[in-house]
Amino acid sequence: MVDKVGFLITTTPGDWQDYIASFTDVWVRILGHPNNSIKTLPSGGAHGDPQKVVQAARDFQADTDVKVIVTAGTGAALICQTELTKPFVYAAIGDPTLSHLLPGVDGTNFTGGNNLQADQAAVQARVDWMLNHGFKEPFAVLGNNANGNEPIATAMSRAYNYLHSLGHTVQSQTVTPQNDIPTVISALKAQNPPVQSLYVCSDPYLTVMSKVLNDAAHDTTHGSPYIDTMFEIKEHMNKHGGNAWYGSDFEYLFGQAAEYADEIMTGTKTPAELLNYTSTLSGGGAAHASRKKSKKKSTKKKSAKKSAKKQKKSVKKRSGKKKSTRKKK
Repeated sequence: MVDKVGFLITTTPGDWQDYIASFTDVWVRILGHPNNSIKTLPSGGAHGDPQKVVQAARDFQADTDVKVIVTAGTGAALICQTELTKPFVYAAIGDPTLSHLLPGVDGTNFTGGNNLQADQAAVQARVDWMLNHGFKEPFAVLGNNANGNEPIATAMSRAYNYLHSLGHTVQSQTVTPQNDIPTVISALKAQNPPVQSLYVCSDPYLTVMSKVLNDAAHDTTHGSPYIDTMFEIKEHMNKHGGNAWYGSDFEYLFGQAAEYADEIMTGTKTPAELLNYTSTLSGGGAAHASRKKSKKKSTKKKSAKKSAKKQKKSVKKRSGKKKSTRKKK
């Protein structure tokens, strides 16, 4: 039988499509493992449901062909820490120190990537991206910080404190799986003045509900105000309709997870010997009004270019007529 890596999908295969492709490219094409050496669970993804993550972890633990497990997200990593004696790699979590998931310190059977969700410099850079790309106050920093849930609590407080230190109107908004997201967004719109920008601290639940959140924030029917949305992961913009993002390169993080899983499976190194890794930060997108302005400017530039071209053609025609007149003379 082929030794396998277990791939535990915490949200949906669609959300993880690019990550799976990056992992597979490294695992199969670069490292030379066979195509059938990747087993994914649960079927259709966990959709942010912790119980499905627990069951998938238990199934991988019981499968003798699976030698190492790969997942992502702090909640899933903590479940794996509890359920698994097999080694596992978290491709990306918000902060290994805050989550008590430091390899060799909090356990010896895991390691992985830090996506810098709660990192002070990364949070400030994300806020700066918002401010430099048209996001306006009042701001709301949104996420599941209930009961001091880390690293979300620290990520939210750092974003809140930085915005507040810059003199912006900002509030913190807790959202848990028990909350109805459209109702939460409606309440933010009903405030006086209404919230204009959301800084969203993602987790598996908010990733699965990202499109619902964005649709509610952007709904302007019956005069409802528009709220711009800012995320840490580009898929929230590219796949779920968010306005902007700034954060880690998750495709790189998953590719590196394949490298780590290979070293563990082949016995080259133990998880405790592999240090947490990070990626570069980048961003994309802008606030809705800012995009409209850039489109108008682009349209004006195009019309100006067309006008200039017409003027040049007109000058050429007049110049041509004068030359023909001179020839007749």
